[in-house]
Amino acid sequence: MATALQAQTVLPCRPLDDGGQAILNWVRTTATSADSSAIISRTHLGIPKVPASEVSYLTDTRLCQQAVNAYSAAAGVSTTGRSVYLVKVGTIYVIKDPTVFIGEWWYSMTADSKFKILVKFTG
Repeated sequence: MATALQAQTVLPCRPLDDGGQAILNWVRTTATSADSSAIISRTHLGIPKVPASEVSYLTDTRLCQQAVNAYSAAAGVSTTGRSVYLVKVGTIYVIKDPTVFIGEWWYSMTADSKFKILVKFTG
């Protein structure tokens, strides 16, 4: 019985799969590039300019659950069964749930170190 229950449990962190790698690469480029489009993105999305060493993909269950809670409240969706991609950039988090769309675009968010949502964006 425990095995069936474990199979139904959804962890709040998505693994570093192709989708996770894509968001990690995008955040790293946005946070580190001197390109004018990266600067504009950083400004609008609240992403700080940091060295690549300060951009990391997170799979800490506690942090992901905080991200799920903040994201769900801001998006108006249930936390039940939700898991997110979570990237830390300096002291800011980028949260993406690939199951939530606005039109054809994924709905992502940036949050501060206490998971207060700073910016909601599509892309």
